[in-house]
Amino acid sequence: MAYCPKCGVEVDNNVRECPLCNFPIPDIYGMHEDTETNKFPEARNMYVKTLETLRNKIFITVFLLSIISIVTLLTIGLIRSSISDYMTGVVVCVMAGLIYLFIIMGYIPHLRIGTGIFGATILLQSFLLDYIDGEIEWSLTYAFPITISAIAIFMITVHLYKKGKHKNHFIFIPVYTAVGVSILSIIIETVLSINNDGTLKISWSLVVFISLQLFAVIMTGLYNVLPEDMREKLRRVFHV
Repeated sequence: MAYCPKCGVEVDNNVRECPLCNFPIPDIYGMHEDTETNKFPEARNMYVKTLETLRNKIFITVFLLSIISIVTLLTIGLIRSSISDYMTGVVVCVMAGLIYLFIIMGYIPHLRIGTGIFGATILLQSFLLDYIDGEIEWSLTYAFPITISAIAIFMITVHLYKKGKHKNHFIFIPVYTAVGVSILSIIIETVLSINNDGTLKISWSLVVFISLQLFAVIMTGLYNVLPEDMREKLRRVFHV
């Protein structure tokens, strides 16, 4: 039986208002059942929320500082009645940097879309900086082929890594990276030698290519000969 907390009269358990003084009677039995039912609260990963909040604060801070710097440069240019090529170049780089930061910080969840926007931003930035000089030259002969090659190699490397049977093994991340960088080094020197000398000359990129390929082979071999218990320990250490 329950009692009215105001006048002390005895009432039934299902009564929610005292018949004598009309004072509301709390449902102590229902409260007890809810307490027992919710004894263990639902687990929540607060780290993800904290990390997202920190990411947003960092990006907003950088964004505001960038806008302030752009407005400051444009104001100085208007006061001087002339905006120099240097100021224009800085504005282009700052705007491009904001896009790079936006992508790197994971605001675009799809890798292919983010990579495409990243590459397009590099090409546009190169073109604008080249245009500021008054002649469209190095953006087409250097930046365009190197950027397209880098984006293509990156996408192919990621695709092969995801499709490969070793995709869950951390050791193959540096291996695939080394292979991709070695191929890109050949392409970079090819573009530089053709545009500078008019002929194809391969020297330092060949050294880089051989070194990184050997690194990839050695790392793969060492990992394959390790006992399974050692592999499991490495996976746990690196959380893979």
